[in-house]
Amino acid sequence: MLNQAFATTLKILLFRAGPEDFPYSEDPALSRACITISVLASAAMFGASATPLMALAAGAVAAAGASMFVRTTLRLRGLDSRFQQTRNALLATTSVLLLMMLWPTLAMLPAINAFLETVKTAQQAQPDPAVVVLPPDKLPVLPAGPSMLLKILPLWFYFQTAHILRRAADLGPVLSGLLAMLCIFNVLLLVLFSAQLLAPILG
Repeated sequence: MLNQAFATTLKILLFRAGPEDFPYSEDPALSRACITISVLASAAMFGASATPLMALAAGAVAAAGASMFVRTTLRLRGLDSRFQQTRNALLATTSVLLLMMLWPTLAMLPAINAFLETVKTAQQAQPDPAVVVLPPDKLPVLPAGPSMLLKILPLWFYFQTAHILRRAADLGPVLSGLLAMLCIFNVLLLVLFSAQLLAPILG
């Protein structure tokens, strides 16, 4: 079952299949595997700038948020029976894309952190911290390869989400595109809100 799920995930990522092709199983083991992989993939991304516990919590919130969005969308369309396959397909495909984003993110992190430190130093040195003027040689020099990947992969992430929601909810391309933006925005907002609540506890 897991081998079939992985093969279908790759086909969906290439837009050669849809969530209806993802394996369906009465055994909850497949759903648990998709949820676990999603939490770990999200935690790996969040872990680049957060503590391990906070990253795991954020990963769990992201998986729960995506699941709730899928359930709500399908329920409004009267297609509750498609929930398991759609949720699992979305979690599996986004997990692969998040893991693909991990290397370029980590590769660019030192340059970004150095730039933020430069901005902080410049703010402290100027009378008005709200106005920061940096010379051109202080702007970050980002590695070309990782930078290009981080332009392509988020677009792939967005179109993949729209593809799954379109096939699952029987929507047109425009509406599914708007729904994908809403899904991604809602999940990110939920993660940020949860992080504010959990930061004092998990650090």
